[in-house]
Amino acid sequence: MKLVKYKCIVVTKRGPPENLRITECDLRDPSEKEVRVKVLATCVCLPDVQNRYGLSPFASEVPFVPGYAIIGVVDAAGPGVKQAAPGVRVAAYLMVGGYAEYVYLRENLIIPVPPSLDPAKAVPLLLNYLTAYQALHRSAKVKAGDKVLIIGASGGCGTAFLDPAGSPT
Repeated sequence: MKLVKYKCIVVTKRGPPENLRITECDLRDPSEKEVRVKVLATCVCLPDVQNRYGLSPFASEVPFVPGYAIIGVVDAAGPGVKQAAPGVRVAAYLMVGGYAEYVYLRENLIIPVPPSLDPAKAVPLLLNYLTAYQALHRSAKVKAGDKVLIIGASGGCGTAFLDPAGSPT
């Protein structure tokens, strides 16, 4: 029997993008309560770059596959999976592993995504909007009608802070 392979991008040593290498991995069936997701889009975000340089407080051991968040489609479901079936579009926060053609996830870690969303446009929003939401609601406990001063609203999170569509009303 011939093993099917898929590609992923691996950080081979700390530092710049030149240290990234394309590697092949074995495609396997998902385990109990696990789904295999064909990655449609992943983003390059600051935590990925910090991890690659070893500047994250949670830096991964080298070698590792970066990729903080993905949007993909369930390709196969393992025994006992009840929340997702093949063909369902999902998102996930991985912290590592998203720079791959396929990822394996416990079913409780996937988030349903409407098929109408463009994965390439939506995936960068996952980390940015979640970070902004957590900062406003869990840390600062901002409520509708409160006034907030946002300083240095640049980058993805800054954009999310300023987006009226993401504001709590």
